[in-house]
Amino acid sequence: MAHFPPGAYPPGAFPPGGFPPGGFPPGGFPPGAYPPGAYPPGAYPQHPPVKRAQIAYFDDTKSEWWVSGDNKSFGEAPTRQFTVSIGKKGDIPLPGNYAGDGIRLAFYRPSDNTWHVKGLGTADWDNSAGNVTFKFGQKDDIPVPGDYAGDGITRFALFRPAEGNWYIKGPGLNDWEKSQGNYVIQTGGKGDIPLPADYVGARKTQVAVYRPSSKQWFIKGPDNFNWNTSQGNQEFKFGPKDPKDVPVPADYFGEGKVRAAFYDDDKGVFTIKGAGFANYDDSQGNLAIQTGGKGDIPVPADYFGEGKARIAVYRPSQQTWYIKGPGFADWNGSPNNASIKWGKSATDKPVPYAYFF
Repeated sequence: MAHFPPGAYPPGAFPPGGFPPGGFPPGGFPPGAYPPGAYPPGAYPQHPPVKRAQIAYFDDTKSEWWVSGDNKSFGEAPTRQFTVSIGKKGDIPLPGNYAGDGIRLAFYRPSDNTWHVKGLGTADWDNSAGNVTFKFGQKDDIPVPGDYAGDGITRFALFRPAEGNWYIKGPGLNDWEKSQGNYVIQTGGKGDIPLPADYVGARKTQVAVYRPSSKQWFIKGPDNFNWNTSQGNQEFKFGPKDPKDVPVPADYFGEGKVRAAFYDDDKGVFTIKGAGFANYDDSQGNLAIQTGGKGDIPVPADYFGEGKARIAVYRPSQQTWYIKGPGFADWNGSPNNASIKWGKSATDKPVPYAYFF
């Protein structure tokens, strides 16, 4: 999987050197798909109406989740900045609308395969009403929550690399065994990087994987069948020369659907594939945009409520977010770039999301 600075993103979302610890296959981003300790920002387009993403980070050494409501540096808008005491070391932060009543802070704990969902609001875990904890998962499972039903509700889900199976739990905050509408869907296998997102504009999350060994993307059709019996599957070849590059699919064009992309942290370059499902070499409109540098964590998201993801990186060494201005010019040629100080330690895990508390 992709390699983000240790303890970086996909906040537990990608294993060490990849995606969430134990979250994504070793060597990938979530495993390689998302920065260590975080989930690929911008991996899932926002459901209408468009919600602006806020910069945030999870400090698992202090059990603190910090959110800047107006995307301002520390102290610039103190009434819109808050911290919540929650979680512990090794937890993977995964905010979402799990109960259909608003965004909740939540995390997956690989050490005991449990999910912890905080009650609504910004109170600390210990002072919050409506907290839920349940067991769902096995060793080496990768958490991949998403809106798989297209109803605006985040479903709990796991990718099991050893089987190539996706376990998508039915709605609600019950255990797997007590839930109705669970699905087990076969797509992918060991070593694949799970990259669920809305690739066709269906307004729901699709099951998808990237296979580093063959540099192929496999995007399953919108139904709930296994890959071999699913209609509308898509596959194409697009992969970097360096296996450490991180896949960062996002809706960069405001089309209502995600485009395949990679981030090369050695060069600080985002490579975005042109529209459609042709192989990279056969695609029109491919782009390469310089933003960031070695050690930076890619965090593309819709920070300005424009309906599309901005190219952005988080620099752990400076605890600073660099959000590129609109358009596809390189950083140095782009107007209205933003630099925001939000983080206190090189091990903080960026967790941008449309929290809108």
